[in-house]
Amino acid sequence: MSLRLPWSSRFDASIRRDPRRHRVPGIPVVLDGEAVEPAAVLELQDRPLHTVLDPAALAGESLRVFTGIDRARAYALDLASADEAVQSEGPPRPPGSPIRGGSGCRVAGGGTNPLPADAGVVEFYEHIDLGGCGWRVPDSQTGVADLTKVVACGFLWWGWKSADQRISSLDVTTSYSSITLQVTPFPEDGTLWVPHRARVNSLVDYGWNDRARYWFRWCFA
Repeated sequence: MSLRLPWSSRFDASIRRDPRRHRVPGIPVVLDGEAVEPAAVLELQDRPLHTVLDPAALAGESLRVFTGIDRARAYALDLASADEAVQSEGPPRPPGSPIRGGSGCRVAGGGTNPLPADAGVVEFYEHIDLGGCGWRVPDSQTGVADLTKVVACGFLWWGWKSADQRISSLDVTTSYSSITLQVTPFPEDGTLWVPHRARVNSLVDYGWNDRARYWFRWCFA
């Protein structure tokens, strides 16, 4: 007779999900510069895709997707250079849950970004609309690329949750140029690029809900 813990089914479901499999976005898609049906991404399951959130995406108008990371990175660089503050509509940000600290880097400077080095923060949330468990990572903290090591919402030894495959929304105000959510430690395997200031109330429309297993900060300098 095997012992089955109460949370086993939830854990089994989590490890069965394959974050590398593309999901159909909920808004119109522009793939490598060409407008396509959102379901077209399903025909590219054998190829990594790279999604960049820009003002049009955050407004729910269209989603930029690239089959090559170089083009995605170049587009993200253009957005960072424009230094635009963007956010999707939604409720005010609730307080996040603090975790442990380290050190970071700074590139922006000038423009409309007033943040000094290491003054920003990225907040991940378990549910849409910045709800549920929150994971707060300040710019001053490094060494947390693996989302299994980003934990919060517990008490002593009980109830701690990692952000691995649980991120549904996020709030970004960082002194870095951009951040990426990723399915593996290697950006070439698929990325979601988020600008340095963005409130993303749902990753569902972008096909990235509960997919991210890693995240990285980028300095374009």
